[in-house]
Amino acid sequence: MQSKVIVPDRLLDAKLALARETDSTLYQVEMSIGFDPGVHRPIRLDRIAPSYRYNRYLAHDALGINCGVRRRGLTDAAVLETTSLPVYYQPLIRQFDLPTPPNFDALGSNDGGLGIVRGLLGAFDDWLRDVEASQPYARSLDPVADASDYAREKAQFESIDLRGWAGERDAIARGVGILEKAVAAQAAGKTATDPEVIPLTAWRFMNQAFGEFWRDKNANVKGWRLFQIAFILSQIPAIVSRIECWKSSPAVTAKDDREASLLYFSTGGGKSESFFGLLVFCLAFDRLCGKQHGVTALVRYPLRLLTSQQAQRLSQVLAAAYKVRWSWQRQGLDLKGAGFDIGFWVGGGNTPNNRNVRGFSEIPTLTNDWDEVSLRRGDYSIYWKKWVRLASCPFCSGTLTGADGKKTSTIGLRRFREGPPPEERLAHCCFNRECAWNGRHGATVQPHPLPIHIMDSDIYAYAPAVLLGTVDKLALIGQSARTLIRVLGMFGFAAWQHRDSGRLVSPWLRDQFQRGPDASGCEGVFPFYGDGRKLFFDPYPVLEIQDEAHLLDESLGTFSGLFETTFLHALRTLSPLLGDQVIKEDGVARPPRIVAASATVSDPARQIDQIYQRQVVLFPQPGPDLYESFYARLREPDSGDPVRDASDNSEHRTPTRRRYVSLMTNGRTHTAATVAILSAFHLTITQVMKGLIEGDDAGRWAIREALADALPPDIFRDGHRAILLDRNIGHSDIAYAVDLDRIALLYVTNKKGGDNVKAALQDVIRRDHKLAGIEDIPGVRTALITGAIDAGLINAIVTEAGQKPAVGSPFRAEALRDSLRGVIATSAISHGVDVDEFNMMFFAGQPADIAEYIQASSRVGRTHVGTSILIPTPQQRRDRYIVEIHDIFHRFLERMIDAAPVERWAENAITRTLASFLQLKLCGVDYITEMSRARTNLEKASLAEPDNVGEIGERSRTDHINLLDELCQFVVDGIGLEHGTSPLNKDFYRQRINQLFHDATTAMEQSNWKTENLDSFFRQPGAPLTRPMTSLRDVNEAGSIEGGVGSGSDRIRMSDLGRVMSALMRGNNSWTAGETGE
Repeated sequence: MQSKVIVPDRLLDAKLALARETDSTLYQVEMSIGFDPGVHRPIRLDRIAPSYRYNRYLAHDALGINCGVRRRGLTDAAVLETTSLPVYYQPLIRQFDLPTPPNFDALGSNDGGLGIVRGLLGAFDDWLRDVEASQPYARSLDPVADASDYAREKAQFESIDLRGWAGERDAIARGVGILEKAVAAQAAGKTATDPEVIPLTAWRFMNQAFGEFWRDKNANVKGWRLFQIAFILSQIPAIVSRIECWKSSPAVTAKDDREASLLYFSTGGGKSESFFGLLVFCLAFDRLCGKQHGVTALVRYPLRLLTSQQAQRLSQVLAAAYKVRWSWQRQGLDLKGAGFDIGFWVGGGNTPNNRNVRGFSEIPTLTNDWDEVSLRRGDYSIYWKKWVRLASCPFCSGTLTGADGKKTSTIGLRRFREGPPPEERLAHCCFNRECAWNGRHGATVQPHPLPIHIMDSDIYAYAPAVLLGTVDKLALIGQSARTLIRVLGMFGFAAWQHRDSGRLVSPWLRDQFQRGPDASGCEGVFPFYGDGRKLFFDPYPVLEIQDEAHLLDESLGTFSGLFETTFLHALRTLSPLLGDQVIKEDGVARPPRIVAASATVSDPARQIDQIYQRQVVLFPQPGPDLYESFYARLREPDSGDPVRDASDNSEHRTPTRRRYVSLMTNGRTHTAATVAILSAFHLTITQVMKGLIEGDDAGRWAIREALADALPPDIFRDGHRAILLDRNIGHSDIAYAVDLDRIALLYVTNKKGGDNVKAALQDVIRRDHKLAGIEDIPGVRTALITGAIDAGLINAIVTEAGQKPAVGSPFRAEALRDSLRGVIATSAISHGVDVDEFNMMFFAGQPADIAEYIQASSRVGRTHVGTSILIPTPQQRRDRYIVEIHDIFHRFLERMIDAAPVERWAENAITRTLASFLQLKLCGVDYITEMSRARTNLEKASLAEPDNVGEIGERSRTDHINLLDELCQFVVDGIGLEHGTSPLNKDFYRQRINQLFHDATTAMEQSNWKTENLDSFFRQPGAPLTRPMTSLRDVNEAGSIEGGVGSGSDRIRMSDLGRVMSALMRGNNSWTAGETGE
């Protein structure tokens, strides 16, 4: 029987006029109810989908009404209390420890740490036996009373979960088996570059590189987390099977190319290091196999901000790989070929597309000097902030001293002539003379360009080993015929290579082809020239990484999937031209290994199928308990408080990772309540920090005692109080702990809400500080992070937030006034803003998407204990309900994630892509195929400029049926209409595609189109096909906004017009933000 306890408020008769003018509400009221033993029974939550993993966590003591409910002291089940501040303590998870840890040094040794990986496999076997014997499905279920539930959970365990864990174990075993065979081949006398030993050599290189990386970043990290090394082992078979001698190995299966791995782990758990480790393995593997040029890996992110922030981390990893490579060269083992360059492939408003964009001429030319600081002013300073993608040099992390005495980055931008005129390169340079990169390249009079390319024309010219970019760049395969040819050039189909600089050149004009490559100081490249230089071996990417895969939803996921598979189909179609220079399986070019990663995903099988048309392999498989898997366990109790450490509640006895708090507000508006809470928080931080900094010893102890007295009377109180009052713990340690919460993040559900809070916050903070007798804090510095803020500014905010004084270092009270103390952010902060010093976060209302809430709240608590405080919107019933079931809601956040809505077969989506795919076929696949057959310069010149509508129309007029069949079949194969999970009504799609291509090619036959190129053709009113997409978010027909110029005294200055148009396009007032290019 369920009971409801309500205390009515009858202080005023609602019928009286006074009731309309008086607030008779009782605030901050708490009610407690005691029960005799055995009377109270907890509520069983039925809304959570049943699973033996969670059964023992589904009981809830009571539901509140506009409040939370907790046990007295969090432990006494006989007394329940209401609270307006419910708290859920998310426990800290630790990795499972092997007897011999997977340290980088051991795994990078001569035998690859074979004993360690064998021990990992043995530990997995032991764990799997223990889980099977423990019968976790029987927890909280009675075989008789709960017979149907018991049978269902037993079937789930035996038929699905055990098989999943066994499959994961076998995948790891396959990787271990490959290393065992490679070690045996090495022991038999085969060299490190022998095909049978290459997997071991690449493995050792990867481990040594990450050992070098962590020595520079955090010397306390000595090895991999268990799931990281297990994941990499599970991926090795699909990579090494590209070597002929490994194709028949039992460690390799035919399923590898039909699968995509989804790395599913909590935020901050180390996913990036996992796939970066695999990436480094692939880089070494490619070089050892003879791939000296070209793209090894594609690393894609859904957001530009994510891409910008990962560029720094990836550059540090590859800098470590360079250092290991140099060390191996000194030892006589040379990974021959090009460097491990990064192509930052974003473009548009973040980086320049080519040398013709505004601002390129403001970049200083590279001259014989090391001066950077004095040049960093004026227009160069603007574009330096806008385009620099490295906060510090990954090889030295050095600093320069400015005229104001402040330390600044050594990274500068320089441009210089390179390649056939008028080509120029835009380079990142480190202006530290002592930098290891400069020293390695003998740079004595000027810095040597760092291995990162940010300008699209440079990326196409270098075909860097790693392409780091956004998913939107896929739209380039159909956006412009000229750009399309350059993109395909990176993947083995460049026409020329400049002899002096090594730049790839993709000529376009007929005059260029007629004069030939020699006239431009170049040589022809195979297969564009049958007798050309065979520059590319296995030019297709080995690895494709898609981070934050859950963001590929709705139209973005649909278009990403259609462009992804069609581009890979184009490469497959072109692969016969490469002959033995491309790796094949059953006569077909091998596709890349696809690794997706996410911390918040639901129904991944459908999403991966809709995007990649592959089966998904989830890694790691969920464990048998909410808080346990093979790789992770709850952290052992270590509070020093015997009562807490002995608690039967695992969430209490385990050290805390994050505290999720809800704060039910009173009768104020939501904005006013949010501002008041933030002001109170900042005032508390100011008072505590000033007391610890400025006071004498007695005053500092008074502050600590006040903090101890303010602790709530719960199971955590005694342990925390003992630390605060411990005479052996210095005041500086307490001040450092408080300073970890100095920066308050405020998440707002929309930009308008953030503007409202920011407008009111400073006045309230100033007032509250003055009322508290603090006159020297006129407000707190607060930054704004939204999608409209330039990525460079966001990076500057993140960098500043990460600068914290060390324990015992001087800290002046003025820092409370001058330093960053607040960040107001929209969903832009939810991904990629990884700052260990963010530990306090407020939510002004509950985000609509649970995945968004998980990602945003994970910005805090990455290294230290984080606190996330939800300020619910009182008018939202959902927000109030979260307060009422606070702990159970936050415990099962991941169970409430919505599946990504992706529909590959949306008719309008396929129609929207056809112009892009027509251009890909005619100006990419057909163009390169015909060019490779042409023998003379004149023949090639006649084929140049393939986007001429008149020539396409003539082809249609003379061979319409075959052209139509080729176009239709190319798209059908590209989008995977014959795939096993494609729709049943295939004829509908075929007919639709055929009809639209018929209309387009027929229109091209008309005489009035003949002088047009495809770009002009698609932009004409009434064109049969909508113009090609400029990005994967280019869904709707674009509108047109034109600025007026006025006349006479009302004439508008063009500079002002530029700022206004930029603000309209980008949402900010930076006139430099709206760059576009080819």
